[in-house]
Amino acid sequence: MCKYIPGVLLLVLVVSTPTEALAQRGSRNSVELTPFVGFRFGNSLDVNAPMLLNPTAAVSGNVKLKDSISYGFVVDVPLNEHIAIEALYTYRKNDISVRSSAPEHVVGEGSAKYIHGGLLFTLNPHSRSAMWFLVATLGVGIFGTEQLVAAPLTEGVDSQSKFSFGFGAGVKVPLSDSIRLRGEFRGFSTRTDLTTLGWICGYYTCSQVRVNQYFWEGELRVGLEFGF
Repeated sequence: MCKYIPGVLLLVLVVSTPTEALAQRGSRNSVELTPFVGFRFGNSLDVNAPMLLNPTAAVSGNVKLKDSISYGFVVDVPLNEHIAIEALYTYRKNDISVRSSAPEHVVGEGSAKYIHGGLLFTLNPHSRSAMWFLVATLGVGIFGTEQLVAAPLTEGVDSQSKFSFGFGAGVKVPLSDSIRLRGEFRGFSTRTDLTTLGWICGYYTCSQVRVNQYFWEGELRVGLEFGF
């Protein structure tokens, strides 16, 4: 089911684009497609299992999906010279490691993909050298585990989808009328079902409570943007 989400999301975004806005965008392309390659890195989580978002299995420790290469694509539909609707797909896979009282060790492979939609704002659209932009997105983070090396850890292995949000900034360097070099940083945050101890303080006292952990990832990427 999840494999159809990128196409559905893009179709909804394009169909929902107001006709009047499309007519007012001037010389901007109707659609801008950017395949990219990047490097993704993230935080670790205190969990009871080596599955990023599953707190029910039997191993405890500090779990991390190791940093790795990512790839994907971005589709932008300009509304005017400053604003574009954006659809995004990005994916990566690497080893899952656990650090507890023992040295860090690999327990299997995991994957993290994001399917997002949002808005891109170009700060200086008339520049002929470098166009800087900001972007904000909402969507789903899909996390999976596979090839776990310990038999007791295979219970409940499955993909899990969670609401996530993203933000970023970058630059586009025109190479021709319809091709640009695009580099950017993206950040992604996903609220997990895992909890950890935190503190809430009032005027006279502090109390310890359990709060949800967030899975954060950053991504540096570069790609070529093609206008159609």
